[in-house]
Amino acid sequence: TTTATTATTTTATTTTTTTTTTTTTTTTTTTTTFFSGEQKTRINRELLDYLERHGLISDRQYVIW
Repeated sequence: TTTATTATTTTATTTTTTTTTTTTTTTTTTTTTFFSGEQKTRINRELLDYLERHGLISDRQYVIW
């Protein structure tokens, strides 16, 4: 008499995939202020005076607006 025994092994594999998506939106707002010609001249003169006083420029002639 021959007795055969068969064993069955079942292996279960579970795979979990997690995907994370991050979206960043940057908004830049630029505001432009317009000066009149007279205001620009005054601002430029004051700026040049400041630069000269602090020794950052020695001659205004090369500064062109």
